[in-house]
This record gives sequence, C-alpha cells and structure tokens, in this order.
Amino acid sequence: MLALAEQAVLAKGFSATSIEEMIAAVGITKSGFFYHFKDKGELAKALLLRYLEQDREVLDGIFRRGEKLAAAVEELRELVDRSRRIGVACNATGGNPELVTAYRTRMMLKLALVIAYGALQRTESRGGHTRG
Repeated sequence: MLALAEQAVLAKGFSATSIEEMIAAVGITKSGFFYHFKDKGELAKALLLRYLEQDREVLDGIFRRGEKLAAAVEELRELVDRSRRIGVACNATGGNPELVTAYRTRMMLKLALVIAYGALQRTESRGGHTRG
C-alpha cells in the first residue's frame, strides 16, 4: 500500500497529491485509508519511515567509507536546499499538520547534514584504524 501511495506522491509531490488521489492509486476506500492513517500527515510519516528503513543498510555503510560519506553530505545539502521549497496545500490558521511536517522534515535533514558532515571531518574510525 505504501509503495503505491509513494508512486502517486512522487508523480505530483506530496502537497499537490490529494488523499483521494492516493486512495485511487492504492485502490482502497476512504474508510480504509483512515483506518491506517488518521490524516495525510500520518501517511507522510509512514512514507518517510519506509524510505529510511529501505535505505538503512545503505546508510550504515556510508559512515564506514569516506567517499560514500562525502557523497551523502552532498546529497543531504541538495535535500536541505530542496526542503526550502516544500509546498503546503493546507492553509489552516490553527494546527496545520502539513506545515508542521514540512518544518520537521527540513529540521531533520539539517540535523542529518550536521551529523554526516561531522563524521566526514573525522579521519579515524571508532575502531582505532583509519577509515578507507
């Protein structure tokens, strides 16, 4: 289900994709959607967690190899830059879950960049030998 929702989101962007479009892409009912997610923000969290879980093994290896870590730092810089342009369709004046998710996403990316950059500046490994 998340893979199909992800395809719909990747086609138009998260904020431009309505819940109805995601429901149609997944092939479930509206009540089925809300059984799994309380709102669109919950789906965003699930998609982000899915992405991180899929790439966890890749990310684990990045910190062990300098050239992979340098590439990760560059990619995170690009993602932080792209996160400045996250669109938010909800214009609620009170609690706006899309705005909160967009803000948190940007802050998480900035934190990841700081951690990756700091690791890149270290040339020794925690195991007492140099990183290759």
